[in-house]
Amino acid sequence: MQPNKTQRVIILSVMLVASAVLVRAALEDGSKLLDGTKWKIKAVPDKATADKGGKEIEDEWVFANDKFTSTAMAREGFKPATYRLETEPGEIEFEIEQSKAVKATNDVVIWTATIQGTNATGGLQWKKKVNGDFLYDVTGTKK
Repeated sequence: MQPNKTQRVIILSVMLVASAVLVRAALEDGSKLLDGTKWKIKAVPDKATADKGGKEIEDEWVFANDKFTSTAMAREGFKPATYRLETEPGEIEFEIEQSKAVKATNDVVIWTATIQGTNATGGLQWKKKVNGDFLYDVTGTKK
């Protein structure tokens, strides 16, 4: 016996609602994948950034209570930022934007990274009011 049109609509509706619930649960649980972790990070300036005086940065990333902190950027006045993750099998990706606690300079840093196991690779873009953008290649390991 084939389902009639009403039954098909009901089945489809249930499937859509179930999918939405699963996607929401995955997004909510995704941020928990890094919460409570610390990472040893090295950010190496590209040539143009080095030519403008950018130096290598030794850093520690801290993920706690749904917030991301870069200890090196905290010393520069950047506040912790909320983070969201995208996950794929064996991989976590994120983009995090931090702004300064005092808005006088309007500096912003944008971290992008891919995490596979205990290794992180990505980039740092430090948008400075003075001297423009500083770009860094980022590598690191989970502590």
